Amino acid sequence: MPVGVYRPPRNRARVPACTTGRYGSAVAGRVGPPLIFVDIDGVLIPLRSRPYAVRVGGHDDGPDQHGNPLLDRLDPADGDRLLALPGELVWASTWMAEANEVVAPRIGLPALPFVDWPDDDEEPPRGVHWKTKPLVRWAAGRPFVWLDDEISDADRRWVAAQHPQPALLHRVDPDRGLTWIDLAAVSRWLDHRPGVPQRRGHHSPGGRYAAARW
Repeated sequence: MPVGVYRPPRNRARVPACTTGRYGSAVAGRVGPPLIFVDIDGVLIPLRSRPYAVRVGGHDDGPDQHGNPLLDRLDPADGDRLLALPGELVWASTWMAEANEVVAPRIGLPALPFVDWPDDDEEPPRGVHWKTKPLVRWAAGRPFVWLDDEISDADRRWVAAQHPQPALLHRVDPDRGLTWIDLAAVSRWLDHRPGVPQRRGHHSPGGRYAAARW
């Protein structure tokens, strides 16, 4: 997450109904549908203000009832775009439970599972993001997509060596946030995974996203 973007404290209340264990949503060894880990700051909330037409509330940046001046940079249509992807959405953000309380209602998402980051002080391998190892543990042997603005090649190499299933670590430009280009890349990758269900109304990335301009 870039410096200057609001990040809630990590010691937030949990939402047990939406979590399935600190390190996984599936029994190890059982391969289910791909997980789609979604960050918030720099992905759903870009560093730069969005065009007036897409911002929540359509007003200039300013604090709202939650005290966050950047929430109006959320794009209300991102929820439907994420739900159209053939996978299981999981919050992978330091917002944790607060993502369901504050962000999800603004973009039309239901309450989602979220990664409950460990509180230990274990240092990640050199050059590897601190989220990477916990996400691999949480995936518990399932294929996954990770949308984040801080992913590097070091993370990709570590996951390729440590994770038994395919994984797409897709970096989002934090200045622009999530775009149709990002979603098309994710959709194309998911479409080539064996056993991925095709959702009702599913189209090729060229048809579903290429016409979008946001």
